[in-house]
Amino acid sequence: MAYNYIREYIKDILNKNREEKRIVNKYIVSTFIKSYIVFGNKHSITIECKNIYKLFKNIMKKENTIYKLLLNNCFIIDNLEFINLVDRLDILNDKTINYIYSMLDDIEDACSTNQETRANHYKKDFNYIVDNDDYLNEALGLIIGDKEIKDFLNYDEDFWKYIKTRIRRVDSRDDNKNRFYETVMHFDKDNKLDDMRVYVPYVINLKTSLVNIHEIKHAYDLYNKLGNYITEDVELFEEAAREKEKEFIKKYLPNINK
Repeated sequence: MAYNYIREYIKDILNKNREEKRIVNKYIVSTFIKSYIVFGNKHSITIECKNIYKLFKNIMKKENTIYKLLLNNCFIIDNLEFINLVDRLDILNDKTINYIYSMLDDIEDACSTNQETRANHYKKDFNYIVDNDDYLNEALGLIIGDKEIKDFLNYDEDFWKYIKTRIRRVDSRDDNKNRFYETVMHFDKDNKLDDMRVYVPYVINLKTSLVNIHEIKHAYDLYNKLGNYITEDVELFEEAAREKEKEFIKKYLPNINK
């Protein structure tokens, strides 16, 4: 079963991370000692060694948090979405380790030549995993389902009963270029809103969750306009839906696994 594959894959990664942590920490300590001897404890290069240690520790901690989150929820995660996320995490990990090694190599070079300028580093062209919550949010997105979206929106039950038969699910992996997600309004002969259809993807990741939140927010606003003319600017509905997405990321998502 898919969850057995995910579970074993994550266990292998966690074992690899433990070994990687041991090797990198050993190099950091070695570099720190050399810098301490050559430049002294209060020198900026020696202090940087300490900061690299703290940085690496925080990076590994956040990586492990993400993988443990996935491990604890492996039975509900979409297999393809899992593979996509861990592939990108693996690429980021390689970039991170290579850059940390390059910084330590620079410091080692400065120590061996006693030239401080050798400790200057090239500018990295990526963000560390600790620079933002993008990857953590994506991982959380893999454990979200319709229930969580319904809980977050917290609309009255009458609305959910109404909209249930009007939602049309679209496969987000369908290569059909005509695929679209939107809330389609229907008007009666007097040009008053009398019905709607909501086209949304199946919920399999954060992106599809946000699309559902966006369109269902549209649907709820329109539900409250049934039997009336739609006089509001369409952009007002769009802005309200975008704000609902932001609210979900900022307020609901961080608490979803607590």
